[in-house]
Amino acid sequence: MPRYMVFSNFTTEARKGLLEKPDLTELRADVEALHGTVVEQHWLLGGYDVMTIVDLPDTEGAHKLAVGIRATRKILPVMDQ
Repeated sequence: MPRYMVFSNFTTEARKGLLEKPDLTELRADVEALHGTVVEQHWLLGGYDVMTIVDLPDTEGAHKLAVGIRATRKILPVMDQ
């Protein structure tokens, strides 16, 4: 399965909720709905809030994943060496 890096920025409302309850399940649910898996997930400091590595069946799924309700997402393919 192709691997992708997902860089997420939460909306202002989502950030307020994260202070009370840190929750990264929305992206995991979106990935699983596309028949993919979350490999790793990390909180970040700087330009993005979270970086997630996912396996998805195809590029079409990666494009669908770019649209989130509580976050904007940038999707980049991971290249094998």
